[in-house]
Amino acid sequence: MTRRDVNWTRAINNIGGLVCEWSGGNVSGQVTIIPKAGLDGAALSAADADYYFEACDWGCSWEAESAALWISGYASDLPDLGRAEADRIGAEIAAGIVANAAAAGIDWQIDRTQWWPAQGCETLAAELTTHLGRPVAAQAAGYHDPPSAATALADIASHRTWCAFEGDGRQIALAVFESGAAWDVPWADLGEAVDLGIPGVEAFLSTQGGYLGGQVYEATDGINAMTVEVAPDSGWGAEDLATVFAEAFVAP
Repeated sequence: MTRRDVNWTRAINNIGGLVCEWSGGNVSGQVTIIPKAGLDGAALSAADADYYFEACDWGCSWEAESAALWISGYASDLPDLGRAEADRIGAEIAAGIVANAAAAGIDWQIDRTQWWPAQGCETLAAELTTHLGRPVAAQAAGYHDPPSAATALADIASHRTWCAFEGDGRQIALAVFESGAAWDVPWADLGEAVDLGIPGVEAFLSTQGGYLGGQVYEATDGINAMTVEVAPDSGWGAEDLATVFAEAFVAP
């Protein structure tokens, strides 16, 4: 059993969670442990809960919880074993985790006093329209493949908002907003510091790849994090548009 690469578990790390990968014989899987203090009441939609924890096909997972912890996991053989067996295995694994955590006497705490609130793409588009002085629309973007149940839940708890922005009939940028994630900027240390000239904002030109083939910028107010990829044919200079995004959404 090993810890999953933390570069790929940002939202879970952000709320105090831990992801462990395991393998044995020809079976592999994951277990994720998240303190409820980090979830702050976040919950999956009914449709997502059904996908992960009722149906038992490609996304077959189990969940369990105690007063302090939410625990989930999956294994590559669960679709063949079925829902009842998946839940039995999950309950046995979770019982040991809960007992060990209780014995350790861990007191989880998290400070959200300066976190960005949960946001919607339409609201963000209206704000960007004001800053650009021209109409901008936005719609929710998402993962190419369904994330794990734990990632989906941690994204909600981290107020993760992922939007595709359009203007003048063309896509101009993709942006991700994550509350409390400043500790992980620049992502995987793949960034060179840039000065966008905005007091209180630290920014980086990232060397990570994007979805649009454009330049990727990361910016933080020291607590929250924004990643924005400027489309090559946005009609704007990449740094100019990144600066507008940082002024609109990141500046204290």
